[in-house]
Amino acid sequence: MREFLSEQIAGTKNFTWAEALYLPRWNIHVLPPEEIIKNIENMAEKAQKVRDVLATPMLITSWYRPPEYNGLIGGATKSWHMTGGGCDFRCPLMSADEIRGKLKPYLEEFGLRMENLPGSNWVHIDDKEPGSGNRFFRP
Repeated sequence: MREFLSEQIAGTKNFTWAEALYLPRWNIHVLPPEEIIKNIENMAEKAQKVRDVLATPMLITSWYRPPEYNGLIGGATKSWHMTGGGCDFRCPLMSADEIRGKLKPYLEEFGLRMENLPGSNWVHIDDKEPGSGNRFFRP
């Protein structure tokens, strides 16, 4: 698994499997089921578009979360992280509010939703189909 972790996720130039599969609270990497791997690959392609628009490094703080881990950290019971389709990140050179402002016009084009959490220190994006067409949502 160690070699696999250092590989770029297919379709990206900036994201590795290590970033997508790391669980910081447990300080381990996990290998999810094959259907989750495909979801992570799909989300990574969209995250790459986000990275390209931001033109600055993204530090991934949470991507795939197994259900047990998601519960431990207080994640939403239906968190899209558990499918591999949710990603939290921050950028060292931009505030989360600046990131959200820059990304909001691209959400529909990229097939993403984004949490509207003014003042937070991270940004959540996911590829869940938006209810009522709302791509910028409050958790």
